[in-house]
Amino acid sequence: MSAQLSNLPSEVIEMVVCLLDYQEICNLRLVSRAIDVASTQARYKSFFGCKTVELDSTAILRPAAITKYSYFVGLLQDLTLTGTEKGQVTDRFSSRDADRLCMALRNLRKLHEQSKQYGLRSLTTGVTEEASTPSRVVSRSTPRSGAGASAVRTTLRVVNDSDIPIEKIDLLYHSSAYSVPCCIFKGLFEPIQPSTNWSILRSLSLSLTHHANNGAEAGLEDTDYDTFDFAVRESAEAGTRRVQALVHFFSLIPNIEELSLHWYDKRLKSLAFTVAEAIENYWFDQVSLVVSFHNLKHLVLRGLRLSQQTLQKVLIAPSLQQVHLEYIRLTGSLRPIIDILTGPNTAIAQFFLDDIYTRELVHFSVEGRPKFPWSGRVPGPSTVLRKGEKVRLPLKYGYAGGHSLLSDELTNFKRIRKEEFGWS
Repeated sequence: MSAQLSNLPSEVIEMVVCLLDYQEICNLRLVSRAIDVASTQARYKSFFGCKTVELDSTAILRPAAITKYSYFVGLLQDLTLTGTEKGQVTDRFSSRDADRLCMALRNLRKLHEQSKQYGLRSLTTGVTEEASTPSRVVSRSTPRSGAGASAVRTTLRVVNDSDIPIEKIDLLYHSSAYSVPCCIFKGLFEPIQPSTNWSILRSLSLSLTHHANNGAEAGLEDTDYDTFDFAVRESAEAGTRRVQALVHFFSLIPNIEELSLHWYDKRLKSLAFTVAEAIENYWFDQVSLVVSFHNLKHLVLRGLRLSQQTLQKVLIAPSLQQVHLEYIRLTGSLRPIIDILTGPNTAIAQFFLDDIYTRELVHFSVEGRPKFPWSGRVPGPSTVLRKGEKVRLPLKYGYAGGHSLLSDELTNFKRIRKEEFGWS
């Protein structure tokens, strides 16, 4: 057998191709059809499989053109859309730009259909340059969430209008500095009907916070935002409308299998919740009244306020396997929740409970130490992790005696919780 490149195993050819630049790959593909096929698959799949697009008028031109003329874009599986801290998306991303992005996703959907692919494996929305900035702001007046809010609103509208199937969506959940104001869901799908492809979504990760107090903070122009005075924006009716918009969004995704939710309290420590904010605090209670999450397998709730009845309803999902509850403010008793998690007929294979509050911080009667010292007796740590057969072991809990003592551990605990979940 003559020593020819085409006689090498395809795996070896792919290894060689990975060492070449793209001009060299193009030249190599001209050698023969066999080399063309062998040298294309791995390299182009890795190159086109994961892409990031900035929501900027200039940056969007390239992906809009590529999806129209390049077949290889059909290999795209994981897409990230990023806003920018330099300015609001609405300042640099017009409705025409949104139309271009929508057309790009429509072209991508057609390419996926031609190659018999499911659609996008994942879509992530984030904000660039956030690593150099402090954590989430706690002031009501600072439009800190604007870049993230406008990026998320643009993402949801474009996904809906393009009708592209997506398996997994992440909306600022892994952002260290941004959460989505709950007001952006209001009127999101008006007057356009929601896409039927929302029901295909299997995984949602979402970080939410209270409503924005102005258009910039909501990622909108002030002329597009409610021009009511502060008292009206803080009314019970306004809070109810925002929560109902959230309920509507979750009703579009009833087949979710993985759900990760985070809530951030956007208020000053010295201020009490307004009527609207108090309603928004318990938004997930309203969602659970409409959506049952029967297909749920993995549940992560962080920073949420929940009623006992809501949590019970979610935990009895027949397919639920893993549960992560962190910094939960629970209205009612924790005992029925523990009974579900550790019951003899439970299908849950793992659960993690960390800093659960009922009337006070709950401590579990397991091995370990509390996170900070107390003046009285403490049953055990405020964190418990159970896996496998240990899930069904009895789990007792109680409350610390006395009061927490001023210490470095307590100061660090409060600092971390404030950064992650705001004042509470």
